[in-house]
Amino acid sequence: MKKKLSLDVEEKRSLNRIKVGPSIEFNAVIGINGQNLPCEIEDFHFEGVKILLPAHFEISKTPLDLSYFELKYGRKTLTRINNPKVIRAVENSHIILTFTTFDDARGTRGKNRLHVKPSFRPILMVKDPIKIDVLINFNLINFNAHGMLLETSLSNKHLISGLELKDVTVVLPGIAILNIGLKIMHVKKNEDHIRLGVSLVDTTDENIQSLAQFAIFGTLPPADRRISSKYNEVRENVGPLKRLGTSVRIETLSTPQDYMSVLQIRYEAYRAANKLDQSATVESMADEFDERSLIIIAKIDGAIVATLRLVECKTPDERFPFEKFIPFSVIDKEENRGKYYEVCRLAIDPKFQGTDILIKLFRENGRQTGINRKTNVCMSTKQLRKNYLQLGFKVVSEEIPHPVLKNESLALLAIDPDNFLKGKGMSVRAWDLVVSDVVDNLAYAEIIPKTSPKISRYFLRKIENLILKTSKRFRKKQKIPIT
Repeated sequence: MKKKLSLDVEEKRSLNRIKVGPSIEFNAVIGINGQNLPCEIEDFHFEGVKILLPAHFEISKTPLDLSYFELKYGRKTLTRINNPKVIRAVENSHIILTFTTFDDARGTRGKNRLHVKPSFRPILMVKDPIKIDVLINFNLINFNAHGMLLETSLSNKHLISGLELKDVTVVLPGIAILNIGLKIMHVKKNEDHIRLGVSLVDTTDENIQSLAQFAIFGTLPPADRRISSKYNEVRENVGPLKRLGTSVRIETLSTPQDYMSVLQIRYEAYRAANKLDQSATVESMADEFDERSLIIIAKIDGAIVATLRLVECKTPDERFPFEKFIPFSVIDKEENRGKYYEVCRLAIDPKFQGTDILIKLFRENGRQTGINRKTNVCMSTKQLRKNYLQLGFKVVSEEIPHPVLKNESLALLAIDPDNFLKGKGMSVRAWDLVVSDVVDNLAYAEIIPKTSPKISRYFLRKIENLILKTSKRFRKKQKIPIT
């Protein structure tokens, strides 16, 4: 007795199918009752296929035991599906198979996916593996480090489970353009679109970093001032944030709400570094210098994750924070106070320490220095001094004991704005990471003249090192003495 086709299956079959008929373009092989049978395809789409069996095969006389189904385009196997479901037999010569769909294998696939904000929806594009001169476009709905849920037009009904898509271009708004591989795992019609569950194939660490950078600000819910939970979700489901890239926005403080967040970041960062005593509170992170400071903040998805300030003296009576330990006369005359910024109160959320967020703060510090033409001074411990020295800072005072940390000392450092913008006394890598973009920005604004790019020296040095290493390997292989 033939199995009756259910109304649900009739609806699936009613979707416009790709008509094939006798053709070498699309064909199939099925494993049935221990045999490998080449078959003709009458029609198919992403949910099922109608197959014409060989003339000698009589369905009514043989139980159907299917082990696999292969869909071929010419000689290339597009997909292989194990244990396909037989919906029904037709006229003793055709069988209708259904492919795996979302409903068949829902499980926990999407349980830990991060859902994309509609306003930041990434776009994916790939050359159609079957049609000539056709680009397939997808919208990204949700994702994690292993897979994605994509949405595309019903015109792409030939995309079936098991199909691999190579060289897929992914445009992550504000972050990067990636090239990845995908394998279609499940397909389902969703109103007037098709939704595809795909797995990521041979994903690089760099691509995972870019996805993590996008996830920290481009997924729901908005972080706002609850960055901790979102950070944990990204780390667990996508990957660790080693670099923040363009997911960070650098601003200057402008609201009371942001100021309270700045105090919270200072408190958390200093407490993690054991720089606070037991009586310290969030409110105690504020002082009189904040009122005459340019406070720089770094935000991710609306949440402040790092800050530093540039203190200035607007009147002769005002003092810098460092003068509690070192007199101003060490660096200049009293009447020149207005020519200086003190860089201080650097604080980074412990979760984001070790990322490139410090570089971004230094860039904005450098931009403000270039605009206002002020010499930067700062107090630095021996432990952190290397970062400042690479940027061209010079020690201008004697060492003094750190007021809180045992076995640690402080000294005053300074850098002239002209020396900073010219890269004088700094490493080539520091110029490349921090100063080069600042110079380009200020030159574009016609605040300073365009200077010769020191970055070329950086790449030249890399090329020279590569040539030297290659030469040494060659000499060693040829047993030529290295002089």
